[in-house]
Order: sequence, then C-alpha cells, then structure tokens
Amino acid sequence: MAQYVDTKDTVLLVLHGIDFKFPIFAGDIVTFESKVISVGRSTLTVYTKMYRSREPEKIAADGFATFSYLDENHHSRPHGITLEPETDEEKFLQQQALEVMEDSKKRALAMNEKKN
Repeated sequence: MAQYVDTKDTVLLVLHGIDFKFPIFAGDIVTFESKVISVGRSTLTVYTKMYRSREPEKIAADGFATFSYLDENHHSRPHGITLEPETDEEKFLQQQALEVMEDSKKRALAMNEKKN
C-alpha cells in the first residue's frame, strides 16, 4: 500500500476476515504477501496471503482488509488512485474484494439501524 499513498494518512477501516486453510502453530514463522487489489474513492482494499515456513508453497491463510485515506482532520479524502487488474487472479480477487466490501456495508447499515 505504501507504493500508492503515505501510510501515515491511512487507517484500517475493515478487517474482512482471515480464512485459515492450514493451522499456524506457536513457533511457526509466517510470511505475508500483500497487494492492493481494489480501490474506491478514498479506500484501498488489500489482499494478503500468509505462508508457513514449513510449507512455503501452500497458502496457510488469506483475507482482505480495507483502509481509508484521511485528511489532516481525519476525514476520508480521495486518493486519486486507479487500478486495473492485469491477470485473471487479480480480476477474481478484485471481484471478491468488491463483494466483501458490499457485505461490510450491509452489516454496518444493519447495525446502525438496530441502534436507532
């Protein structure tokens, strides 16, 4: 994400979840591989893969997180970034990112309605 925006101007907006495919045990060394996969007006959604050192060829876990780009008053601001998927995997992940963001928006709306 740092290749696109100054990370001091971003906050984690939603951690959409992490799907574990294999257990990660105490003492395992984990490697993370992250890529910005989708952008909104002021958001960047990152897809992260996690690998265990014992089986570095297998994805042990993966998930999406969305960050919001902020101004000096901590309000969202446009980042001006555009992103076009280049591979079939990126196209698939971008679609997945849009779906998890839509689900998050629906849950947030439902929670707000429940409070009122």
